[in-house]
Amino acid sequence: MIKIMGPNGEHYCLVFETMGPNLTTFLKIRLEFQIGEPWERRFTKSFAKKALWDTLQALHFFYEHSVTHGDLHPDSILTYVEQLQVTPDTEISLKQSEGDAQPLKRRDGKKDLWPPAYLLEPRPLDDYVSYDLDPLVKLADLGGAFKEEDSIVGAKAITPVALRAPETILGERLGKGIDIWAFGCLIFEMIFGRPLFVAIQSLGGEDYDETSNDEHLIQLWEVTGPLPKPLPGSWRRADQYLDASGNRLEVKPQEDDYVSGDEDMGSIDGVNEEESDGPPLAYLGQFLSLEDQIKKGRTILTRKSLDKFWSSYGGSSSMIRRNGL
Repeated sequence: MIKIMGPNGEHYCLVFETMGPNLTTFLKIRLEFQIGEPWERRFTKSFAKKALWDTLQALHFFYEHSVTHGDLHPDSILTYVEQLQVTPDTEISLKQSEGDAQPLKRRDGKKDLWPPAYLLEPRPLDDYVSYDLDPLVKLADLGGAFKEEDSIVGAKAITPVALRAPETILGERLGKGIDIWAFGCLIFEMIFGRPLFVAIQSLGGEDYDETSNDEHLIQLWEVTGPLPKPLPGSWRRADQYLDASGNRLEVKPQEDDYVSGDEDMGSIDGVNEEESDGPPLAYLGQFLSLEDQIKKGRTILTRKSLDKFWSSYGGSSSMIRRNGL
């Protein structure tokens, strides 16, 4: 870790070895992840399994030091690459020319004395990624991390909208459970190739307005079931959607082509449980269940429920024990 002083203040920075693209970019540029049209992509089951395992080990390390990552999503997970032996020849082969550059111009056409004449896009080094590397990915971007004793409330979280835990949406005080929730969402996303929850924005464009939050909480309810006490008490407009027992009010029937949450969980983009070789989706629901997390304690969920999860996903229980989880 290094400290940098700049015009915007003091910044602490983590220095990694040379790393490859993040998972979002890696999914877009690798041919082996294309499953149909160029925009139809999904990680292979072997890559998803190893990447999830490496991410989970990173979270375990954070929790041992009472740190919540707070911003777990594919852009924060970097692929590992074969380390380059830097020689004069290497520098020449990796050097980008002005022909690879994009001219930098102001939209209003005016001249600006300060910016550079052109920009070079980062070279992702995906050709140097090897599936035999260990680790295969590393968790980065600690800009949203916080210590357990310095916990924040939901409004201060920078978690992407679709990965927000219920307590984040409801503005509760947060802890490492938000990472566990986001990780459960990533399991689904990496296996099936689409987010588990759809990020809903209001017509006004605000991510966190009340209507958007209501829609998001309804989605969570349909996947994980009723929110456990005391969270419904923090949902100001819960009585518009739930009865006194916490059950959904009658919902207007959808069109014939509507796919319910349960059906959607069973088969997505032509992938079912057997084809994905992933964890049973019923267990994924258990993993995401906030009530289950509260009863067991999220640290216990991370340490002890992994054996069942990892075995069902084709991993080795001895691998978990060997790494102290």
